[in-house]
Amino acid sequence: MFLANYKNNKYNAIHDNFLLKEQIMKIRKAVMEDVKEFNKLAEYCFGDPYEVVPLYEELFDPEITTVVEEDGKLAGGYVVYPFDITYGTSTAKMGGVSCVTMDVHARYKGYAKKMLVHMINEMHKEGMAFSALGAFNFQFYRKLGWEVAYDKYVMELEIEQLKDFLASEYTVKKHYDIPIDKVIKLQTEYAKKYSGYIPRTKDYWIEYEKHYKKHKNLFGTATLDNEVKGYVIYRIEPGEKIIIREIVYSDNDALKALLGFIYRHNAQIMKVVFEVPTDFPIRMMVKDQHKVEVKLKTAMMNRVVDVKKAFELGDYPNVGEYSITLKVNDNHAEWNDGIWHLYLSQGSITAERGSEDDTFDAQINITELSSMLIGYSSGAKLLELEKIETSSDEAIAFIKNVFLGKVTYMNNQF
Repeated sequence: MFLANYKNNKYNAIHDNFLLKEQIMKIRKAVMEDVKEFNKLAEYCFGDPYEVVPLYEELFDPEITTVVEEDGKLAGGYVVYPFDITYGTSTAKMGGVSCVTMDVHARYKGYAKKMLVHMINEMHKEGMAFSALGAFNFQFYRKLGWEVAYDKYVMELEIEQLKDFLASEYTVKKHYDIPIDKVIKLQTEYAKKYSGYIPRTKDYWIEYEKHYKKHKNLFGTATLDNEVKGYVIYRIEPGEKIIIREIVYSDNDALKALLGFIYRHNAQIMKVVFEVPTDFPIRMMVKDQHKVEVKLKTAMMNRVVDVKKAFELGDYPNVGEYSITLKVNDNHAEWNDGIWHLYLSQGSITAERGSEDDTFDAQINITELSSMLIGYSSGAKLLELEKIETSSDEAIAFIKNVFLGKVTYMNNQF
C-alpha cells in the first residue's frame, strides 16, 4: 500500500509539474531582440551548433516569426513565409513553414503540438488556403493534418546523352546575375503547368537571387528572336557533375536548346543531375532510356488551412451540375471540421457550411483532403484505397469525376 501510494503521489507530482510547465509556456510574435537566441536554436536543430555565421541571421524577420518561451527563456519557434501558389487557373495563398525549432529541454512537453496548432490558427486569420512544409518527421505532421503532396525526380545521366541537342537556332548564354526582367514572364507562364508552383514576382526574384548566389549557382538562357524562351539554374561540381536545380522552358524546342547548353559543359563534367517535376520528359528524349537513373524524392507536405477557400478557389471539369454533402474531420481546425454542402456548376464549387445534424454522403479526413485538393491524389485513387467513406453511388460519381488530380511541384525550398 505504501509503495502504491508513493508511486501514485510521485506520478501526481510529475503530472502537476507538467501542467505547471504548460501554464508558463508562452507563444508570441518575435521581436528583433530574439534574433540571437532564435539563431542558436536554428543552428542546434539544423546546422552546426558551433557555426560562426548563424543560418537565419540575415533572413530573420519578426513579422513572420513566432517564438515559444518557457520560464521567460526562448525555447522554440517557427517561420511562415507568405506565398502565392498556382491553384487551378488562378493562385491561392499558402503559408510556407520553415525553421520549426524546439530546444532539447523543452521537448516531450506538448509544446511543439500547441505551437503548430497556434500556427494553423494564425495562417487561417491571414487568409491562407494552404500550408506547405518540408517534414523532418512525416508521422508527426500527419497527425496535425499535413500530408505528402509534392514529389520530384532526381535524374542522373552521362552528359554524352545530350550530344544530339547541341545544334540549335537558339542563342545560349551563361549569366552570373539573373536577368530578372527577361525571365519573369516566362517563369510565371511555366508555373501554370503545375499545382502548387510558386510564380515569382520581381521582388521575390531579387530575394531569391541572394540565396542563389550564396550557393554558387549560375544561370543559363536560351533566346530566340530577342526573347528568352528557356532558362536553367545550375551548379558545377568540377570534374564530376552539373546539378540542374531548375529548368523552365516555353516549349519542346526551347528545352532542347537548354539541353544543348548543358552539353557544352562536357569538357568540365561527366554527368548531369536534374532535380525536376515528375513529368520532366528527358527519358523520352534520349536514345538510351535505360541509362537514365531515376529516383523519386518526396519534397513537401501540404495542409488545407481553409476548407471553404480550398474548394472554392479550385477549378474543376465542367461535367454538369452535382451536389454532395461531405463530412470533413479536422481535429485541429474547428472552422474546417464538420459538414459541408458542395455544389458544382460550370466547373466551380460553392461550399456552404452545414449543421451537425445533417446527414452526409461521404466522409474524409483533413490529411486525405489535403492531398486530393492540391491534386497529388485523385478522388478515384483515394476511393480505391478506401481513404474516403461513401454511402451512395452519387457521392462516388462526384468524387471520381470532379477530383481528377494534377501534377504538383514545389519549386522552392523554405
